[in-house]
Amino acid sequence: MHHPSRTSRREFGSLRSALEMLISGDRFETTINLAAATRPVLVIHAFAPPRGGSPIENALVRDGFHVFRFCLGPAHFMGVEETARIMSEKLKELTRMKGMGRIAIVGHSLGGIIARAFISLRRGDRLCHTLVTIGSPHQGHPNWHWGRMGFLTRFTRTPRDLKPDSNLMKRLRLNPLPSNTYNVSIASSGDTVCPPMICALDKPTGSEHLINEVLNSVNHFNLLADDSVYNVLRKHLEEGFKREKAKFPDEDQTLTITD
Repeated sequence: MHHPSRTSRREFGSLRSALEMLISGDRFETTINLAAATRPVLVIHAFAPPRGGSPIENALVRDGFHVFRFCLGPAHFMGVEETARIMSEKLKELTRMKGMGRIAIVGHSLGGIIARAFISLRRGDRLCHTLVTIGSPHQGHPNWHWGRMGFLTRFTRTPRDLKPDSNLMKRLRLNPLPSNTYNVSIASSGDTVCPPMICALDKPTGSEHLINEVLNSVNHFNLLADDSVYNVLRKHLEEGFKREKAKFPDEDQTLTITD
C-alpha cells in the first residue's frame, strides 16, 4: 500500500510533467547550428526532457555529435501515431530550412516507439538513417495501464497504444523497419519496467539492419546515465554514420523531400 504523501508527490510530479508538455512541447529544441551539423542526432525522451540535457546527451555533444531534441507536447495525449505525424511534419520543415541530410535518432522508452512509428508508418526513413532505441517496448507492454502519468493515463490514448494487441502494435508488425535504416534496440536485464523480452526487435533471418543489444544490471531510470549504455549507443551511432557516408562518399547529402 502506498503512503499517501508519496502518492501525492508522484501525482504532483506527473501533473507537472504533463503541464510542461502542454505548455512548451511539440517542438524541436537545439543550441547548435543545424545547418552546419555533420553528425546530427535527434533525441526523443518519453516525457519532458531533463533541464540541461541527460548525461547521454551531454556525452554525445562531448564526443562530437550534434544533438537536438523533439520535446513532446499536446500531441502526446492523442497517441503515438499523432505524435509521430506532427514530428514528421516539423522535421521535414526543419530539414528543408537547414539543408540537412538524413539524421540519426535516439529514443528512450516511449520516445523510441514514437521514433519507430515515425520511420515505419510515416516514411521516416527518408529523413533518418539510424534509429537507436533504449528501453523501448517494441513488443508492447503488458502493464500498459499503469504508466508514469498515474491517474492521467485514463485521459490519454498513448498508454492504450502500448497494449501488445493494440492497433498501433499490429500496424508496426505489419510495417517492419526498412532495410535502408540501421536499427538497434538496447535493453537491460536489470530493467524491470521494460525488460529485454518486450524491447526486442523482431529479427527475421538475414536482417542485418536489425540489432538487439542486451546489457546487464541497469535499471530503466538509469539507462540515460549509465556508461555501458552510452558506449553501446556511441558504437552504433558511429556505425550508422559510417554506413550513411559509404552510400554517399562524394555527394552532397542534403535531402529534397516531396510529399
